[in-house]
Amino acid sequence: MAPRFISGSLALLAMVVLGCQQTLKPVGDPVWPDRVPPGQIDFEQSVRPILEYHCLECHNSALAHEFAGLNLETRNLAMTTGRHAPVIVPGKPEDSLFIQVLELSPHHVYSMPAAQEKVEGVRLELLKTWIAQGASWPDGRPLREAD
Repeated sequence: MAPRFISGSLALLAMVVLGCQQTLKPVGDPVWPDRVPPGQIDFEQSVRPILEYHCLECHNSALAHEFAGLNLETRNLAMTTGRHAPVIVPGKPEDSLFIQVLELSPHHVYSMPAAQEKVEGVRLELLKTWIAQGASWPDGRPLREAD
């Protein structure tokens, strides 16, 4: 997915009006932290962007049947769907198939995501820590596919 940038004239106008001197960043793409923050992982800030960016394109209600039956749109679906449900085992990232397929070599047939960009480094550690902490996910907060 190529980053989208604010159009040149709109960006220039914003810089003049707001006195902005910073470099423009892509709009709509998650910004990954450089380390796992201490304490409880915040679903909205740290987990939601990873799932929406890397997973939801395939693991949604329309396509789950083609992708191991896993639907990640809500916590209930994420915890109960998939051919080998549960794929997320709260408190046990080492037993979570979700983590196991993320850790596979990109060339492995079951490696996820199937796209070139792997979930690795800090993003993978955030997901592991989130699951180890119980995989909290606020009720009524369905995921939306990233644009």
